[in-house]
Amino acid sequence: MLWADQPVAGSAFDKLARPYRWLEYLAFGRALEGCRLDLLPWLGGARRILTFGEGDGRLVAALVRRWPGVRVDCVEGSAAMIEQARARLPQGEAGARVNFIQADALGHELPVAGYDTVVTCFFLDCFPREDLAGWMPRVAVALRPGGQWLVAEFRQPAGGWAAWRARVWLRAMYFFFRHATALRARELPDWEAEMAVQGGQCAAWADRNAGFMRASQWIFPQKNSQNSPK
Repeated sequence: MLWADQPVAGSAFDKLARPYRWLEYLAFGRALEGCRLDLLPWLGGARRILTFGEGDGRLVAALVRRWPGVRVDCVEGSAAMIEQARARLPQGEAGARVNFIQADALGHELPVAGYDTVVTCFFLDCFPREDLAGWMPRVAVALRPGGQWLVAEFRQPAGGWAAWRARVWLRAMYFFFRHATALRARELPDWEAEMAVQGGQCAAWADRNAGFMRASQWIFPQKNSQNSPK
């Protein structure tokens, strides 16, 4: 995620863990947080959830409070982000159902059909499409038949002042995170096309900030063996 829910370089994001929330609020108010929380209604039927790049834990804390019966595995590269996320969890059984895994997202091994839901928030934009093309098939295989992949992400509106503003913000954010965290990506990847290649179908979405941010629900109705990693 450009706006650093992401563990591309764990130690680099460790440095941003403490000021991260306030940097986000300074830049976008609560729009990013709202975009993440727009995913919550689609999680009502989930029982086993996998998240990547959870960051400081605001989403997973809200998730287990609203749906206390779920089990969540959070793959996050930054130890400092994990520490903050743990501190936000509610006490008791709901909080205990969250398992944090400090690992590089792209290299982490995943079980086949292990989850009914995957969640990525401001995460896919951290990678060039060639990285996503190698990683997204493995994530799709980790979904059970009929599973869903929920995404909160920046997007480039098609035209008008919103498109101009988005281009300015994206250039500024990529410049900042490239220098602060050695981010490899230089522009938004076409992750939606890659999602479709894996068999995902966009079932619902909600936009914020004049279309600059979108929460979307992608359904995987059946497994496609040709997309399984060799």
